[in-house]
Amino acid sequence: LTDEMSDTRLCREQIIRAYLQEIFILMIRNIADYVDTEKIDPRGGDSVQKAKAFIKSHYAEPLNLEKIASHVALSPSYFSRLVKTKTDYTPIEYLNRIRIENAKKYLIHSGLALIEISERVGFSSQHYFSHTFKKMEGLSPLNYRRTKKKALIQDFVSVKPS
Repeated sequence: LTDEMSDTRLCREQIIRAYLQEIFILMIRNIADYVDTEKIDPRGGDSVQKAKAFIKSHYAEPLNLEKIASHVALSPSYFSRLVKTKTDYTPIEYLNRIRIENAKKYLIHSGLALIEISERVGFSSQHYFSHTFKKMEGLSPLNYRRTKKKALIQDFVSVKPS
C-alpha cells in the first residue's frame, strides 16, 4: 500500500482520470440545461408552423427555400422533407398557394394589371405567375377574373329588393 502511495505516476493518472470524468459530467449537465425538452416538438411541427406564419407575412417578398429554412434554423433539405410530410406540399408549393390566394383577391376586387398583381404577390415574372395560377386554379388569371366578376354581377342582379 505504501509502495502504491509513493508511486506518483499512478496517483497522477488517477487524478487526471477523475478530473476528466468530472469535466465530462459537467458538460453533460450544461448541455441538458440548454435543451428545454418541453419546448421541442420532435416531429418538427413548431418549425413548420413558424415557417407557415413567416411565409404568410412575407409572401410578397422574394423568398426561396434557403431563406425560409434559415428562418426556422433548419437545413433546406431537411426543412423541405419536414414541410412535405406535414402539409403534403413542398415549401415552394405552399408559398405559391399563399401567393395565388392573395392574387385571387386582387383579381376580383381590383382593376390592377396582371403584371402589377404578380409583383404585389411576390412573383418575379408575369409569365411564371400566369403559369402557376393556371396550374393551381385551372384557369388563366384573366379568365378567373372574368368568371368571378361575371358571377358577382349575376349574384347582384338576382338579389331582389324586399
